[in-house]
Amino acid sequence: MRPDQTNDPAEPEGSEPHAEPAASPERSGASVTAESAQPAASPERSGASEHGTRLWRAPTALVTGGLIVLVLVIVVMLVVLKLTTTPHASPLPHPQLAPAAVVQTVEHLPASVFANAGVPGRSLVTPPIRLIHQRPATAGRRALVLYVGAEYCPYCAAMRWPLVIALSRFGTFSDLGLTSSSPQDVFPATPSFTFRGSSYRSRYVWFEPVEQYASQPIATSPSGYAPLQSLSTAQRLMMHRYDNPPFVHGDLAGTIPFVDVANRIAQAGLSFSPGIIAHMSMAQVAKALVDPSSPVSEAIVGDANLITAGICSATGDRPAAVCDSPPVRQAAHAEGID
Repeated sequence: MRPDQTNDPAEPEGSEPHAEPAASPERSGASVTAESAQPAASPERSGASEHGTRLWRAPTALVTGGLIVLVLVIVVMLVVLKLTTTPHASPLPHPQLAPAAVVQTVEHLPASVFANAGVPGRSLVTPPIRLIHQRPATAGRRALVLYVGAEYCPYCAAMRWPLVIALSRFGTFSDLGLTSSSPQDVFPATPSFTFRGSSYRSRYVWFEPVEQYASQPIATSPSGYAPLQSLSTAQRLMMHRYDNPPFVHGDLAGTIPFVDVANRIAQAGLSFSPGIIAHMSMAQVAKALVDPSSPVSEAIVGDANLITAGICSATGDRPAAVCDSPPVRQAAHAEGID
């Protein structure tokens, strides 16, 4: 789904911003001479202390000139900051939190559920794209995972489920929100999480989610929905490169959801049909995830295995308890990244 169309589309211990702190101009203090070479004068006339030590006073012109320079430096710094900072749309109030029981389920799925889902068939899940010979995307020593989507988008709603499951194997989310796709789009009101207002902590992964638009219609927005978050320059460049041919098919160019896992794998547009979870509540989806006979589990958990394998290829197969598990090894082999 394209962002402008409605019918297409830490340390894990914490996510901190990448921007380096701006250096503030240093201020020089006034120098003090131990003794004056000038003849002694009364304290009132010369600025001398009671003990006869004179304080050096800068000429008025020098002080004025220094203040002007300091003001100019501050103005230049503010202009540079304005030009290099990506503007963000005024955020809507934080969304309602996702049900705690649902979050608990998706973050702690038993190993048997992953094993049962295995590697899903291509008729059910479109596998991620393997990015070959690309420079790894990292944040410090952690693998960088970028997600770009929108709350109105039903395909984004579907994608968040396996993405949350996969990332939860490497870290911990806080304040995951509750949302559903637009009731006016295809697969109306698909239940899902939203990353808006959430945070993620991990030793292995740096997660950067961008929810560009809300699910509330607004006539003044080019997309038809209220704007939420803007891409940074680096995020825009990454999406422009890997969400276009030759990495994705031409009919998927520029679509959302877009997921880039450290430039090892990427997923653009549809991974599985949102119709699988359409007309279900979040609680019903969570219950279906642990049902080995459910196509919901096969699609969502199977896709999570594929995403997990991509993350493991970027973390040096850490943690071993996750990356050495048979379902993840099978997924890595299927994707050609083992």
